[in-house]
Amino acid sequence: MRSKSFIIVSILTFLSFIFSGITTFLMIKNNYMNTVNIISILTIGMIVFNAINILYISLKYKIEIKCPIPKKKILFHSIGIILILILMNMFFNKEWIFDYILCFFSFILSLLSLYYLLFLYSPNLALCSKLLKIKKLFSYIYKQRNSNIILLDTPIHSNLGDAAIALAEIEFLHQDLKIHSFIEVTAQDLEGMEKFYGFFTKKDKLILVHGGGFLGDIWPSEEKRFRKIVKYFSKNKIIVFPQTIYYNLSKESSRKFYEESKKIYSSHKNLSIFVREKKSYDFLINSYPNNFVYLVPDIVLGFNVGNMKYNRKDILLCMRSDIEKKVQEKDEKILMNSIKQKYPNETIKRTDTVIDKNILQDDRYSEVKLKLEEFAKAKLVITDRLHGMVFAAITNTPCIALGNSSGKVKGVYEWIKENKYIYYLDNITDITKVLDQLDINKKYKYQTTKIKKEFKPLLEKIKKELNYGSK
Repeated sequence: MRSKSFIIVSILTFLSFIFSGITTFLMIKNNYMNTVNIISILTIGMIVFNAINILYISLKYKIEIKCPIPKKKILFHSIGIILILILMNMFFNKEWIFDYILCFFSFILSLLSLYYLLFLYSPNLALCSKLLKIKKLFSYIYKQRNSNIILLDTPIHSNLGDAAIALAEIEFLHQDLKIHSFIEVTAQDLEGMEKFYGFFTKKDKLILVHGGGFLGDIWPSEEKRFRKIVKYFSKNKIIVFPQTIYYNLSKESSRKFYEESKKIYSSHKNLSIFVREKKSYDFLINSYPNNFVYLVPDIVLGFNVGNMKYNRKDILLCMRSDIEKKVQEKDEKILMNSIKQKYPNETIKRTDTVIDKNILQDDRYSEVKLKLEEFAKAKLVITDRLHGMVFAAITNTPCIALGNSSGKVKGVYEWIKENKYIYYLDNITDITKVLDQLDINKKYKYQTTKIKKEFKPLLEKIKKELNYGSK
């Protein structure tokens, strides 16, 4: 990052910011028309140079510049404003209009350039991040007038499984509940601002919390954020979309962490938690008697993938590499050798449901669709990822699923085990037997209608809390 290009863009950005600010002030105070025209053009020229440099650096270093305004909108708005100014100057023949607004516009562009630079230098810069979060909070307060439902803690990170969960939750609200007016607050916007969101949320709003597998001690930062939701939205009814909860209670630190969570969960008078497998259900029923607990499938199992009929080829290997990984390296070797022996003419390709970039709200559908299409084009999927198995199921793709550390893959498999193209292995040595039983060239059909009926408790609970007043 300490390159000559970065130093140049830093200096020029700050100079353009100061320069255009001074010229704007001088113009207003002394009416230096001719000088301002020249300075304004020079300033815009510098800003264009800054933008080119920033783009160059971001591409060279593969840095993601986080900006609340899409780059296409910035371009179109800028061109539009310049055209309006030119037309005003031509038709009204008022040179001062062009001078004043052009100089002010150059100042705004320099601010934007500075904004980009700050995020380029440090995407997580505390000041910039906080200002953006405050802006989002004000927007949230305003939007509450038109919605009775708040969907909290949705992801923008790189996990396609979580992105698919968010899409399925929104589809569930739209199609099953006919709810089209709700506010979504992402985990990034919520982080560190839970107290303020809780304070400014009216008590008659229904809080829905994003589902997944982050409750417990495997992902402690996620669990802590959920605790804050429970704490600061104490006056609101809270419903948690299908989750997995897991604590490694053999460790003293985990037992202490569990007790902290239990105290906070139990303090809420109207907290309903939906879980997606029996193990989590039994744990919550026994450990959290003050909360309402329900058992339903993973929400993505009800997601409508549309028409995905492709010519199939290749075998996909989709394996974890994080703290939830249970399959050892020696087991993967056994797996690979068995597949090659059974299907010597098939190409084995590695894939993952975690990609190398954050998945923003506007990109969710396109990114998830790409991955679903990849699965739909495969003859066979071998995976230890829960949503690797789920993606295979909903795209009618033969799949052999393996376990993870929390047991959620095995638990969710119980909902779809009647689909004869999905197998779960407890023991890797059984791989040869399963490969012999599974016909990867056969066409299969996912039992969508049956799984949809299993979501009835979730549907009825949300309707009840809304008093059937869904909008």
